[in-house]
Amino acid sequence: MGRVIRKTREDICFLQEIKLESVSIESVRKLWGDNSFDFKVSPAMEKSGGLLSIWDKNSFVRDSGMCEQRFIVVAGKWALEGMEAVLINIYAPNSSTDQRILWDEIIGLRNQFNSAWIIGGDFNDLQQQGLNRSISDHIPIFLCNDSIDLGPRPFKFINAWFKKKDCMCLIEKEWSGLRCFKRKMALKLRKLKGILKKWNVEDGNILEKRIIESESRIKEMDEISKKRELTVKELKELKHLNTEMWDAIRFKESIWRQKSRMT
Repeated sequence: MGRVIRKTREDICFLQEIKLESVSIESVRKLWGDNSFDFKVSPAMEKSGGLLSIWDKNSFVRDSGMCEQRFIVVAGKWALEGMEAVLINIYAPNSSTDQRILWDEIIGLRNQFNSAWIIGGDFNDLQQQGLNRSISDHIPIFLCNDSIDLGPRPFKFINAWFKKKDCMCLIEKEWSGLRCFKRKMALKLRKLKGILKKWNVEDGNILEKRIIESESRIKEMDEISKKRELTVKELKELKHLNTEMWDAIRFKESIWRQKSRMT
């Protein structure tokens, strides 16, 4: 980044998502390349976000400024032209509701800073279709859906099943009920394997259904939040859905981690 700034040598530089809770003058000097700069910073919150505005102090002279979590405003004057201007560095949120709040706040500053405005930053106004992102921050891309028949799958006991109370109860119940195979352990284990395979399919279907239903409801509430603010009841429901989703996804991930090590 410093190499680009020093090479292009523009009068103004707006940086977003700096992920720094504090910025020293030495670090800005290293970016800019010399001492002919002034800057204003909005620190990151727990290493998330953060804004940095830098400008050539020989070209633009600052009079006043203000910092918020999502924007930096610097009012001043162009030294050569003598024209007053306002520099605004913006990092807009993803939520449409939060974006409206941000832009209402920016518009409200118009009366306070009525000079010419120069606005830059990340407005988060681009959208594209992809697979359902569920509760992730990333939208997955669908690449391929080819099915390959690898023949019968060998039975493997999944450690994550121990986290399921109904699975443990099922094992205890079925194992104690298989007295006829007391002296033939292999037959007893084979019988239990069939029971567990059937349970795994049924439980997996229930888990997937729960995930799909939760994802659908979360997506529905995301769409609602773009049109209006969610009520307290809806926010509680959304929090509960996210918690359930995380639990279900972590359970699935623990299964895939073990399967990835199987040969």
